[in-house]
Amino acid sequence: MIIILLNLLIFSWQEALISAFSIYLIAFFMRLFMRIEQKMQAKKSVKVQGTAK
Repeated sequence: MIIILLNLLIFSWQEALISAFSIYLIAFFMRLFMRIEQKMQAKKSVKVQGTAK
């Protein structure tokens, strides 16, 4: 919501909504990829610990 209001100071309604939507999509996918990367790192560390024994 804050992003939309800040964009309204610069852009029109339509441009503000599109800009805010794209920012939210970027944030969503960044979080998603970070979770996937963390899971892969956890799997790698389990694999390394398993081979060390």
